[in-house]
Amino acid sequence: MDQTTRTDVNAETAPARNDATPLMRQYNDIKSRNPDTVLLYRMGDFYELFNEDAKIASKVLGLTLTSRNHGGAENTPLAGFPYHALERYANRLVKAGYKIAICEQTEDPKQAKGIVKRDIVEVITAGTATEDSYIEEKTNNFIVCFHPQNDSIGVAVCDLSTGLFQVEEISADDLEREIVRIDPSEILIADMENHPVHSIVSDSFRSVVLSRYDTWKFSFENATAAIRDHFRIISIQGLGLEGYTGGVCAAGALLLYLKEQKKNDLQHISSIVPRSLSEYAELDPSTIRNLELLRPMQSEDTGGTLISTIDKTSTSMGARLLKRWITHPLRSIAAITERLNAVEFFKKDVFVRSELELHLKRVADIERLISRITFERANARDLIALKNSFTVFPKIVKHLSGTNLSLIDQCTSALYGFESLVSKIESTIVENPPLSIREGGIIKAGVSADLDEIKDASVNGKQWIAKLQETEREKTGISSLKVGFNRVFGYYLEVSKSN
Repeated sequence: MDQTTRTDVNAETAPARNDATPLMRQYNDIKSRNPDTVLLYRMGDFYELFNEDAKIASKVLGLTLTSRNHGGAENTPLAGFPYHALERYANRLVKAGYKIAICEQTEDPKQAKGIVKRDIVEVITAGTATEDSYIEEKTNNFIVCFHPQNDSIGVAVCDLSTGLFQVEEISADDLEREIVRIDPSEILIADMENHPVHSIVSDSFRSVVLSRYDTWKFSFENATAAIRDHFRIISIQGLGLEGYTGGVCAAGALLLYLKEQKKNDLQHISSIVPRSLSEYAELDPSTIRNLELLRPMQSEDTGGTLISTIDKTSTSMGARLLKRWITHPLRSIAAITERLNAVEFFKKDVFVRSELELHLKRVADIERLISRITFERANARDLIALKNSFTVFPKIVKHLSGTNLSLIDQCTSALYGFESLVSKIESTIVENPPLSIREGGIIKAGVSADLDEIKDASVNGKQWIAKLQETEREKTGISSLKVGFNRVFGYYLEVSKSN
C-alpha cells in the first residue's frame, strides 16, 4: 500500500454504543442499498473495503487484509488503497467480473457535524465502463438487454463509451447467435424465474457478466415513459419502433439501468436505431468461430483473423464500425451495391484515397471524447483534440464533393455545422493546455478580465500587493496604511490607532 498518510478518522469511528460505530452504521446502510456490489468507501485519502468486500479485494488486488474493531463482538475485516489508485484497482475488479460502487464524501469533512455525509456517485460494471483503461480502443463495449415478449425476444444494445443505442426483435432460436454477434461484456435481464437467457449464458457464455433488474421496470408503460423522458418527446411513434414491443421494453429498462448506475442523464445517447435481423445474413456461432472472423480458434491472439487482416482503418471509430460490418454482413442487394460503389470509387481514385487517409489520421476518437464530456471527465486536451478533429472535416468534404454516390454523400452531410464550436474552443483554450486543471494556464488571456487579474496576481503577487496598498492609501487618505498577512486571517489592511 502507498505511503500516503490516511486522514484521521477517529471522530467517525468512535463507537456511539457497544454495537456498531456511526461510520459502520453509515457503511451498512449504503451497502444494504447496493448489496451486489464491491463497495469502495471513501475515507479521507483512501478507499476502504470492509467485511466480504475486503476479502475480495485482498484476493483480487493483492491488498493486505487487516481488521479493526468497529463496536461489534468481532473485528471487522478491512483493506484499502489510496484514492489516486482508484482507476487501476477498479479496473482490475471490473475485469475480474465484479460490479463496483464508488462511495464518495459529499461534504467537506471540516464542515461536517458528526459523521461525514457519503453517497454512491457511480456504479461500474463490465458493460457500463467507459474509461480508456477499462475498454479496448478498437472494440465496442456493449451491454445488451433481452426481454421475452410473446413468441419473440426484444433486444436493446448500447455502448456507453460511444452513445450507440440499437433495438431489435429476434426469435428464441436466434438468441445464442445474437449474443455471439454482439459479443457483449454484460447482459441485463429481468429478475424473474426461468428467464430464457439465464440458462444459455450459464452454459455457453460464462465470461459475460449477467445482471438482473427489477421486473416491473420492463413493463411496456414504464419502458415507454423512460424512452419519452430521455429523448424529450411526447410519443415514441416517430422513432420507428412499431412492431418492436419487446424491444421497447428492453430499451426502456436498459436506459433506466444505465442512468441508475452512472448517476447521469446520458445526453450523448441522442438516437435509438431500430434494426432488423432480416437485413443481415445469418451467421451462427459455429460459422463465426470456424471462419475466424474476430478470434482465432487456437489462441487468444487476434492475429490471423479476418479482422486483423483487413483492418487498415485510420481511426478507432472506423475499426469498431468495420467489426460490426463483419459480424452483420448485408443481405440487401441494393445496400451491398451501394457500399461496393463507394469502395470502387476509392479504389480508382488513389489521390483522394491517400489524401483522405492523411486527414483521417488527424481525427481523434470523437465518439468517446463526447462520452467523456457527458460524464464530466474530459480535460482541456480532450477539447483541443475535438476541435482539431472538427477542423479536418471541411477538407474531407472538399475531397468527397461531387461523387454523386449516395453513401458518400450521406457521410459528408454529417460533417457540417461545427464552425461555431471550433471557434469557441479556439478562442477560449490555449493550444497546448496542461493535463490537469490544477496546473492552471488553460484559459487564454482576454477571455475573462477577472481571471486575467487573478492570474496576474498569482504571477506578480508582490507588485499586485504593492499596487493594492497604494490604491487603498489613495482611497482612504491614510499614508501609513499597510497590507499585512498572517496564516490565521490571510491578507488584511493595517492602520495605526490614530487612524
